Amino acid sequence: MKIAVAGALLLSCLVTVDGFHTPCLSSHRVTGAPASMKLKSDDYPNDGGDMEESSSSNRRKFLGVAGSLLAFTLVNPRNANAGIDVSGMREEGSSSGKTMPNSSIANQLKSYDGSASARINEIKSSQPPVSSPSTVSSTAAKANISSGGGESTSAATWAFRANPSFAPSTSKANALGTVYKYTDQIVGPSGSKVKSLGLEFEFPSDWLQLDRNNGGIQYVDQRNGDKLYVLRANLPEGQTLATLPKATIGDLIFESSGSYAKSGQAVEEYKVTSAQTLSECDEKTVCATRRRFKMKFATVTGNGLRVERRSLVDTYQIENTIYMMMTSTNAVKFEKAGPERDTAENIVSSFRVD
Repeated sequence: MKIAVAGALLLSCLVTVDGFHTPCLSSHRVTGAPASMKLKSDDYPNDGGDMEESSSSNRRKFLGVAGSLLAFTLVNPRNANAGIDVSGMREEGSSSGKTMPNSSIANQLKSYDGSASARINEIKSSQPPVSSPSTVSSTAAKANISSGGGESTSAATWAFRANPSFAPSTSKANALGTVYKYTDQIVGPSGSKVKSLGLEFEFPSDWLQLDRNNGGIQYVDQRNGDKLYVLRANLPEGQTLATLPKATIGDLIFESSGSYAKSGQAVEEYKVTSAQTLSECDEKTVCATRRRFKMKFATVTGNGLRVERRSLVDTYQIENTIYMMMTSTNAVKFEKAGPERDTAENIVSSFRVD
């Protein structure tokens, strides 16, 4: 900017002689003007030598000053800054014992700040803090389901995949490809030597997987909102799946600290309406007790709409842990015994944990 100013000074320095503008670096004598306007030696007694010497001296002084200014500008460049400094503004008001700046005026002035540093600070202040790697725990640590992890017995959580970094196996379960067979490994019971268990079930091939990154297993029918969930919970002390009161299954699933509630599902009320034992094992038999429960419950949408739903819950007991396949279907369609109910029944019937 200063270079431009110095150049402008050189170009704009003009000397007016009888109404004509002549650059400072040119001669004071005027050529090409009318005879009546030409300078005459008779009009200037000292025109002979003093005037020319004075003019030359003035030009040398001007060139010296202009050259010094140009050199100083090149050696000492300064960054332009159009910012407005609001750091010296008087502070008013207080909050929690701390003095707060007069934010209204300060923010208005800052909006005119065009400096790069102000923009960088603005971007930094708008970005959320980034957690360090040490604060990020693994999926198993978050669920507290590693060996000896002491998982809570009051709520059902996701049955996390044992190897979340690898995709589960899905293959066609029928000739038309409308049903997929899901095969994977899930984390074993709490405190057990068994680190993982085999998981298998079938579901419609056009259902969409939810929350893929959290290591849980959920699928949804995007057309009507029907869903499936794979859950797990520790058995209450002194209980087995065979002796567990049916109401306890509902309490475990819909507990506010459980994974179902934390997924954003607002449940207004629920009731376990039936329980059926499909297989039962004693201590001498190598097998898993299996029971199926039927539930009805009501969810509340974001705009306050109540939706009645029906659920089938197929369960297995592996050591001290219950593994559950839960379906969720619109109540009206479920009670009509249409294709939606058939889908739910096929899903829970295909559920296997071993």
